[in-house]
Amino acid sequence: MYSAGDLIQFKINDKEFYGEVLGIDNEKIEVSRLKNTEKQHGRIWEFVDDNKWSAIDGKYVIKHIKVPEGSDRDTVVKAWKQIGFIPGGDGLSF
Repeated sequence: MYSAGDLIQFKINDKEFYGEVLGIDNEKIEVSRLKNTEKQHGRIWEFVDDNKWSAIDGKYVIKHIKVPEGSDRDTVVKAWKQIGFIPGGDGLSF
């Protein structure tokens, strides 16, 4: 169901998170989360550090956007827009 590169929105303890699926391990979804930054008065989001990815249960996912392997830039940009983000062009910020 979930594949590396897919995008998800998930909610845990009434807090919403966004991220990119890295893989599946023991029924957990490994995801690189976005975090809100102080840049441009909080309008810029970035991925958390590489070593701080999360493993979550699928029950927390509230939105799943499939991104086929090998997708072109336009497809990826449209996918991010579906969860409310515009990629910054550097692969790290939104």
